[in-house]
Amino acid sequence: MFNSLTLRKFHDPVAIISAIPLTVVVIAGSALSYRSHALLEQNTSLVVHTYQVMDATRDLLLAGDDAETGQRGFVITGDDSFLSSYLQASERTIPERLRAMETMLGDDPPQLQRVSILRQLLKDKFEELSLTIQERRMHGFEASRVMVENQSGKKIMDEIRKSVSEIDQAEQRLLSERTLQLKIRQRRIILLGVSTAILSIVMRLLVAVWRQRVLRGG
Repeated sequence: MFNSLTLRKFHDPVAIISAIPLTVVVIAGSALSYRSHALLEQNTSLVVHTYQVMDATRDLLLAGDDAETGQRGFVITGDDSFLSSYLQASERTIPERLRAMETMLGDDPPQLQRVSILRQLLKDKFEELSLTIQERRMHGFEASRVMVENQSGKKIMDEIRKSVSEIDQAEQRLLSERTLQLKIRQRRIILLGVSTAILSIVMRLLVAVWRQRVLRGG
């Protein structure tokens, strides 16, 4: 008897038809939710990407400052230990950060142009540092002091700071836009979830009322 009742309910056309609207709601809600989560993940990745670019520019600036500090320490003392930060920056930090930035900004031509300018400025800066170091080794403190005091290195460093600032400002604008989009996506997902839940409840109620009327009429 139980099997007969179950089979009859399974083949009940009223039960099958009443399940269709709810099924449509669930499928549509799931599809929209998947799409919204994919867009949210994309926006989140873009925000993280922007922070990574900004971190790289700060690393470049810090490396340049440290290298300049080490150069001046060497000029004053003649002690090679002061050049460790200069060597670290020129051989590792600067090349690595520039390559990383060019990779991260590969789809942003204006930013790539700014990075190209920054690369040349850093090259000029480290050539100036290298010449001063060589002058200190070959001709002593006084000759290298004169090179430092002509402030050509300072001018280049000011240009480097300006270039880094321009890159950061562009990324800050992108960050503001992407953060806003991220918040919008988050609100939409919440709204979608609430709307789907409400629509599901309403559809359940309407289907139940309709089914009762059909069964009573039958």
